[in-house]
Parts: sequence; C-alpha cells; structure tokens
Amino acid sequence: MQLQKLNLPKYLYSFINKANDISKATSAKKIGHLHVYYDQKKFRSLNEWKNWYNKKHPKAIKEAVNTIYNVMKEGIGGTPRRNLKKYIRIFVEDLVYNRTFTGLKIQEAILTKMAEMKNKKYKWSSGKEDLSGIDGYIGSIPVSIKPDSSEMKKRAGTKRMDYSINEKELTLSFTFSL
Repeated sequence: MQLQKLNLPKYLYSFINKANDISKATSAKKIGHLHVYYDQKKFRSLNEWKNWYNKKHPKAIKEAVNTIYNVMKEGIGGTPRRNLKKYIRIFVEDLVYNRTFTGLKIQEAILTKMAEMKNKKYKWSSGKEDLSGIDGYIGSIPVSIKPDSSEMKKRAGTKRMDYSINEKELTLSFTFSL
C-alpha cells in the first residue's frame, strides 16, 4: 500500500501541516475518531471509506480547510496566494482520506500479525485512549504504532512499534515482549 506524492508547490505541504498542527483543524474533536470508525465498519476500499466519512461528517473537510486557511492567512499577513485554499483542501483530503486509511490498514496488519505471533487477541483503542497515544492492545498490552518518521514521543505505559514502508516492503521495529 503506497501513498501517492501530492503535487503541491515546494515546502507548501510543510507549511500547511504546521498550520494544521497549530489550528488542530484535523483533531479528533473536529473530524471524529477516525480509527474508531474504521474499526467499527471494516472498510474494504478507499472509496468506501471516503463515501462513508462524507456522509458521517459532511462539513468536516470544508471546516478543516477554512480553519487552516485562516491560520495561514493570519500567519502571512492576510495576503495568501490565490490558490492557497485549493492546496489546503488537497492536503486535508489527503490526510483524512488517503493517509488515515493507509495508516489504519498498516496498523491493522501489524496488530494482526503481532497478536498472531504472540498467540493473543488484539483490539483497537477507544477514542479517549487514542488521544493519549494508544493505537491498540495486544492482549492487555497497550501499543503505539507509528511510522518511523513520526515525531510523536513514546507515551508512558505503551509499547512503541515503529515501521517504515517503501515500494517493496513494510519494515517493523520494536523492542518488547508480551
């Protein structure tokens, strides 16, 4: 499962991402607990995920775009580029749809494989647990599964599993025993 590269001007992705961090426009409070939805419905395709999400939260993408746009407009003195809102929409849709769906599929594969290896069951975390950095449980052990590029810090009491992915393979690194 490979994410496609967004066609945005150089550095714009980083600027939009920073404005998103500042504004919390795509936080669970604003766009919903995406992994909880995913766990409840077991979506088979990206289109199924998008269609369901848009019915559940019909205004969320537009509101996130506007929130990020306002932060960026304020940050650059009220004179944004002509196409800035279009680029922000591309960013938000990619984050909420593509990156979330792909990330959840990867997390599900990792949870499934680790539970199988340890002869345990896995479960997804609740929305509240997700906010505290727990992605799921293998048996009773809370785990956090993040790409190795993630800047999220390890949370106390969780086992951290980092992964990297390229065109040919998914690499998982972790140090813990269940």
